[in-house]
Amino acid sequence: MRDGESVITLRTELANDLSALERIAERLEPPPAKLRVLPTSDPVVAAVAFELHNYYCVSENLTRRVATSFENALDPNEWHRQLLSRMSLD
Repeated sequence: MRDGESVITLRTELANDLSALERIAERLEPPPAKLRVLPTSDPVVAAVAFELHNYYCVSENLTRRVATSFENALDPNEWHRQLLSRMSLD
């Protein structure tokens, strides 16, 4: 990433991702009280699992945007591991 327009685009995309994470988190708060007593095949459990999956995917996309915006090439065969490793660096 080298120009100001790219930075503006990245900031906008990251802001959108963060907003999506907030919306998902709101749908998960507070945890459904009946979730503790329902069998795992219940639709409520499936809905919570779906929201958690969405949260993870948005988080992954957010970190991938950051990595690729700063020209961090990710190996197509190992990008998940590389992404987690790079985003956990101090």
